Amino acid sequence: MSSNLKLSVGYQLPDPYRFSDIVAEYVDKIGEVYFSWLGVSSGRGVSIAYLEDQEIMEKELIEIKKLGIKLNLLWNANCYGGKAISIELEKKVCDTIKYISKNIGLDSVTTTSLFIAEVIKINFPEIDVRSSVNMAIASVSGMKYVKKYFDSFYIARALNRYPQKIKILKQWCEANDKKLFLLANSGCLRDCSAHTFHDNLVSHEAELSKQPNRWNGFQGVCWDYYRDENNHKS
Repeated sequence: MSSNLKLSVGYQLPDPYRFSDIVAEYVDKIGEVYFSWLGVSSGRGVSIAYLEDQEIMEKELIEIKKLGIKLNLLWNANCYGGKAISIELEKKVCDTIKYISKNIGLDSVTTTSLFIAEVIKINFPEIDVRSSVNMAIASVSGMKYVKKYFDSFYIARALNRYPQKIKILKQWCEANDKKLFLLANSGCLRDCSAHTFHDNLVSHEAELSKQPNRWNGFQGVCWDYYRDENNHKS
């Protein structure tokens, strides 16, 4: 690993180790911690579902921020339904960011929503607004279309295997005062046809766990696919 490379890592509730202790141990390798917030739909499967979890996370994030690590809030669900461009959602975004900024500290927000991105840029110009990997941006054109909304971009997972294509996007970002990010540890299959369906299941895990489900035990097409040893070499 390059000494200049800093990782962005996702917050996990203590199990069994406190996440802030782990970050402190590897503080020279970590530049940022990303996290989801109570009541905020995100693309993260380990969403904070209970108030007691939120309280634990807040205390740890304060410790992490004091280490000089940047904090990134996820607001990157694929859909926000009928409230996607609502005044209610705008207020929730602003109230949440105000609270986190005052009580913990916040450096950036990753989102799939152009509406949320616009709300943040208008009300919190000091916050870095980042496009989510779930937007699957894979070209310079894809960045140009939404450049007024975002300060930085996560590139599509499909580009991870094509460094020359990444280089082209990187050159455009450098020329346009933007930053480029890459999700290095995606658990998704390459060219997965069930990606959106599985992402939505992950986003709603907290809700799914609170009711009886017909498809109990389903963990994603990737798990089912690799249960068959004949697919291990494909």
